[in-house]
Amino acid sequence: MLVDLLRYPRYWRRLRHRPSEVTVRGVRLELGPHVTPALRTEIYRERYERREANCLSRILRPADIVMEIGAGMGFLSTLAALRIGSDRVFAFEANPMMIEVIRRTYRLNGVQPALTHGVLGQGDGTVEFFVEPEFVASSLYPGSDSAQKFQVPLLDVTREMERIRPTVVAMDIEGAERELVPVMSWDGVEKVIIDLHPLVIGEDDVGEVLSVLRQDGFVADRWLSSTNKKLLIRR
Repeated sequence: MLVDLLRYPRYWRRLRHRPSEVTVRGVRLELGPHVTPALRTEIYRERYERREANCLSRILRPADIVMEIGAGMGFLSTLAALRIGSDRVFAFEANPMMIEVIRRTYRLNGVQPALTHGVLGQGDGTVEFFVEPEFVASSLYPGSDSAQKFQVPLLDVTREMERIRPTVVAMDIEGAERELVPVMSWDGVEKVIIDLHPLVIGEDDVGEVLSVLRQDGFVADRWLSSTNKKLLIRR
């Protein structure tokens, strides 16, 4: 495709000049100290959350309400807000080190999605969260000896979904989908973009997560889904 071919000259220019800010799909991203060299290369190549962005761009409609669970740098929630307006986008991020990064992404792009710091689950309280040097690997599970442990807010997912009433849920939570998906109420949700993590939770648990979604009437889009990144549509 022409779009794919056009990425290569941009990538080589970025690799040569090492810019501290790039624009991907119309979203401006600041590449500060939170971005490791490996992740910087992914962003320069426009591969960071590329499949998720493809799915969101294809399925998003003006009347949608987006709930992003695991906001990362704020890329997807910014992309959604630019398309349908900030008042229809709600983002949740557990990593305390990324909250200001997300806010800077929003400011850089002139959007203001509702951003909440915390882990979604059953009930309210606090929970341990492990921050990895590569922020995209941070999760509820310790992955390396370099992980920093934080106590972060635990927020009741049922209450939050009733408050927001999303039609689109985007989820990338490094394996915690195993615990979260079965306790979520999917009423009113029409489309789900989910990143699955078999290396963290195992293939059997990934199968269980997909089984729960199938029982709620969701079917994977065969063209836009990959092995571990799924777009599911309620039929």
